[in-house]
Amino acid sequence: CSCSSAVTESVSQKVTFSPVDIEDSVVEYNDLVDLCEIIPLENVKKGMLSDVQKVHVTDSSFYIYDDGGIPAVIKFDSRGKYVCNIGAVGHGKNEYDYIDDFAVSEQNGTVVILTEGEIVKVYDMSGKYLYSKVLKVLAGSTNVYFKKIISVSDGYVCLTDYYGLEDGYLLYFFDTNFELISRRLKQDPDMIPNSSFILNPMRANGNNVYYFDFY
Repeated sequence: CSCSSAVTESVSQKVTFSPVDIEDSVVEYNDLVDLCEIIPLENVKKGMLSDVQKVHVTDSSFYIYDDGGIPAVIKFDSRGKYVCNIGAVGHGKNEYDYIDDFAVSEQNGTVVILTEGEIVKVYDMSGKYLYSKVLKVLAGSTNVYFKKIISVSDGYVCLTDYYGLEDGYLLYFFDTNFELISRRLKQDPDMIPNSSFILNPMRANGNNVYYFDFY
């Protein structure tokens, strides 16, 4: 499904469904991907990978979230040379306990690490820590636990799981300062609470967000 590109103050549900024609035919891999070049990544201790969860590619860099052993977001340049780690595991203000997900905003020049389900750690693209913020979207002591985050043209979108909340939504839209703008796709409180079976169920194109629901 594709959410409207207009992000408004309204919390009403507005979803556009885009039908896809399915044909009984075989799609070859080379019809989908042009393999231009294989770039070996520099073999250094801080850049070792064993369980890659997500990759973000820019014109000049690769940002890779690896969850093997010690979770890390690692930056390589366009030729595969190790540049730096973004943040580190720890208890300091510039560190994280673990990584739920990460997002790169090329417009803002920032890398955002989502941790503890409700905290974003924001760094510049060279790994310098900028600030942290708690994504508080519910009144009282209860809060939403976010599992995924992506960057869109004018902010970020966070995804929850199905938790059986009476007033729960799946998608939460934030501006570039992580102030809540809107909520989309209301949860069915009778749905069995569960996590997505899809590793990265959201994609963005400009301000359009594409979400693959696993139910």
